[in-house]
Amino acid sequence: MNSDRLKDPIAEQMSKAKEARKAQADAATGERNLMNDFQREADRQAPREVAKIEAAFADRCQRVNADKDANDPEFQYNADTHELRAGQFSTYLELTQGFSPYRLDMVSGLRRDAAQVFTPGFEPEYERHNWKLLAHMDDDGFFWEGNGERLSTDQVIEEGLQALVDNVTH
Repeated sequence: MNSDRLKDPIAEQMSKAKEARKAQADAATGERNLMNDFQREADRQAPREVAKIEAAFADRCQRVNADKDANDPEFQYNADTHELRAGQFSTYLELTQGFSPYRLDMVSGLRRDAAQVFTPGFEPEYERHNWKLLAHMDDDGFFWEGNGERLSTDQVIEEGLQALVDNVTH
């Protein structure tokens, strides 16, 4: 058989198609591996990001309390219950560890002990907010994904505080 012989165009087309499929499969595997690496890193960083949220809530309580009027409700953050309270309302964190992606629920509305605080039949007007946030990471860094939105830790802090203040001032 002569090695100088040209390959049939159909055989050449099939060979190139096979090479292209293999390259696509290799690229998809590489992309999956990269996404898995990003998710592992996001899951590793998520507890530190939650700690930043909690520290910011505690710090903001002190700052708000120092600047508020005497008749405004006191802001308190309880690290044991992950709850930021102001008067009849709260914003609290529900942590779900050990899963991938790491999940953080943030809920703002009436305090969890509302049944003990209010007389039966009385409930103030308020708007309940519930964020279901998943820790993710990409080339741009760590972020929380919820309801199709990409939120930084600072944005999560501000949204939680703003929802609480909206209810307090309603």
